[in-house]
Amino acid sequence: MWRRLWPLIVGALGVLLVGWSAVGQQGTPRVERLAQVLVELWPEYDRPDMLVLYFIRLPSDTLLPAEVAVRIPARVGDPFAVAVRVSPDSPPINAAYTTEVEGEWQWVYITANALDVQLEYYDALERDGDTRRYTFIWPGGVAVDRFVVSVQQPATATMLTLDPPEDTREPGLEGLMHFVKEFGALGPQDQVQLTVEYVKPDDVLSVSKIQPPQPQATSAAAEAAAKVETQDSMFDFSGSWFTRWFPWFLGVAGLIMLAIAGWLFWRSPSSNVLLSQPERRRGRGLHFRAKPPADEESDEGDVRYCPQCGARARPGDRFCRMCGTPLR
Repeated sequence: MWRRLWPLIVGALGVLLVGWSAVGQQGTPRVERLAQVLVELWPEYDRPDMLVLYFIRLPSDTLLPAEVAVRIPARVGDPFAVAVRVSPDSPPINAAYTTEVEGEWQWVYITANALDVQLEYYDALERDGDTRRYTFIWPGGVAVDRFVVSVQQPATATMLTLDPPEDTREPGLEGLMHFVKEFGALGPQDQVQLTVEYVKPDDVLSVSKIQPPQPQATSAAAEAAAKVETQDSMFDFSGSWFTRWFPWFLGVAGLIMLAIAGWLFWRSPSSNVLLSQPERRRGRGLHFRAKPPADEESDEGDVRYCPQCGARARPGDRFCRMCGTPLR
């Protein structure tokens, strides 16, 4: 009996594994809430434009990999850089992303394999003589537990102001002053607008006056970001690897089990039984014949055995009583 059931059991397990694999590969989950967004604005740093840097921290309970969706101005084109960080002090690692333009905004969909995500783009400054002006807008689209903007004053600039005004001013690691504004928690529909204005009588770039640091959260902004536990940003190699590849392992295992089930069915004696049902129906009465006399059973010359399963046949049997194989 078990020999006949094994193909069915193995096949059922294979179907279940393939089904679980399909469910697990439905797509990368979208992050609906960000733990923190730190926006660094670096005017005239290494280009005569505004360098905008997003430092995004995902919630510590985020299942990786995850998709992070943010909006940037469509006029800037593709981002200059998109990366993830194992920790705030580690070098960035390029991350996969796609874009989708929606009116004056462009969605950037980032595949995050770590809790810290970094995005950079350049945007044009408004110039009026020696006065420079730039208006940054966060268009919303995702909830943020804590939103902070930090503006780096260019090396030869003076009279830098923010609207709304900054909360703190502190020197950064590169020696330039940082103006920091806290906006607190934001909902998906909340927008943030901040205007930067300063006076600069030359076109000298800040990078030529300082030792260029690796673009990362620095100064007062870094201190603000440090309030979120940094160990949460470490790569969970096992979790990320498990989440990405386990559904594929399930699918492969399911296909292998289905192949084994087919092989067991083909090799099983029960397949012969299924093929000989008409003969079994015609010979069904043989199963209810009376026990033959003792002298017939003792006649060794009439003893026959099934060539398929080896069961002993009774005199007059045309088919094996155990497996249904025709007797010779």
